[in-house]
Amino acid sequence: MRNMREDIILIFVILMLVVSVGCGKGPVEKRTVIRFFNPQGLPEEIEIMHEIAGKFEEDNPDIKVKIESGGRPDKVLVEMAGGSPPDVYLAWTEIAPVAAKNALLELDEYVQKYQLDLDEYFSFAVDFSTYNGKLYSLPVNMHIPVVFYNKDMFERSGIPYPDGSWAWDDYYRIAKELTRDFDGNGRRDQFGTHLASLNPWLLPNRGYVIDIRNKSVNIRSKEAIETLEFAYKLHRDCCPTLSEMKTFGGVGEVDPFRAGRLGMLMQTAAYVSIFSEIKDFRWDIVPLPVPPHGQRINIVSGDYLAIPKGAKHPEEAFRFVKYYCGKEGMEILASHKRFILSYKQAAYKSFVPPPENMNCLRSIIEEPYAFDLLHGQADTGWYEIIDSFYRGWQLILLGETDFDEGINRMEKEMNRQLKQTFGQD
Repeated sequence: MRNMREDIILIFVILMLVVSVGCGKGPVEKRTVIRFFNPQGLPEEIEIMHEIAGKFEEDNPDIKVKIESGGRPDKVLVEMAGGSPPDVYLAWTEIAPVAAKNALLELDEYVQKYQLDLDEYFSFAVDFSTYNGKLYSLPVNMHIPVVFYNKDMFERSGIPYPDGSWAWDDYYRIAKELTRDFDGNGRRDQFGTHLASLNPWLLPNRGYVIDIRNKSVNIRSKEAIETLEFAYKLHRDCCPTLSEMKTFGGVGEVDPFRAGRLGMLMQTAAYVSIFSEIKDFRWDIVPLPVPPHGQRINIVSGDYLAIPKGAKHPEEAFRFVKYYCGKEGMEILASHKRFILSYKQAAYKSFVPPPENMNCLRSIIEEPYAFDLLHGQADTGWYEIIDSFYRGWQLILLGETDFDEGINRMEKEMNRQLKQTFGQD
């Protein structure tokens, strides 16, 4: 029969074994899991978000980020309406319609609590994330258009490279010179440009097709007609038709530029990274041409991170947002050179060659800027009126109606919708 001393020794040994095994496994900590929805789905985009989330988890071991990438951008709106939103989401659409429905968390209190200095961001980026004087998101990057141009094509045509002093007439002249039918078969083989969007033309020239303050259609203003006539001429003389586009084996304006068949392309500076894979010709970037009134105005939009009002973990979500949009996340984004970043310090680090004229972005961000015509508008009726305008414009470009008749139809339809929405003639 064992004595009491033996029993005490046995209990001590068992306790030591339990402690030893427990120490070997390490302490079990409860981690808060936050959902991060990002509709971006390109391989490099997914790589970037996982890189930032992984680094965040290393520095914040109490939080686990569950990434949901790809899918329709409006997926988050459906989940918000259903009461099961993600904790954080990335978007590039106007924030006003969502904020106006009280569906987003106001971030001003968190900014103060975590001593986030908004002066470290470009002012236009903070403005883009604000609605009615309150901050509803933190800016990630800004989309500012530049002109990409094929340097080899310019040299073969004997055309000097463009610089920041060029104007609309210069752009048209160069685009027309670059548009060629080399074999004389009646089908053009090379094109000067592609009219991907009207915004970089309309808004810099103050061609506002609607007057939101006075609730009126403004499509026949001098600036609007001047811009539409220029864009129509540019499309007719220098841009590929739908049938000509089919010869490139792809869609949109990117494929003809990649294929070396397009001399100039107006696109967001984010394409600097995308076009870095081009090896068949040399290319560069230059600021937009100056509009007729004599001052370049850059159109700004952007991506941002927001927290839905019904997020399960708003505190942890903001810590992730602050990290993603702060120095740590921005330095990772800067290394990929995909965007004009909203965070000044990281942005300036990314303004280095290649391409050769990458440094022009430094001057572009100091120039006057404007947001999309509907920026800050919560009333979705205006969005429907603008959609009507673009549908009519596409009919003109497709040749289904001539220019003057198309403008008449657009004006009539926009006024009809205006009256239906706001009771205005």
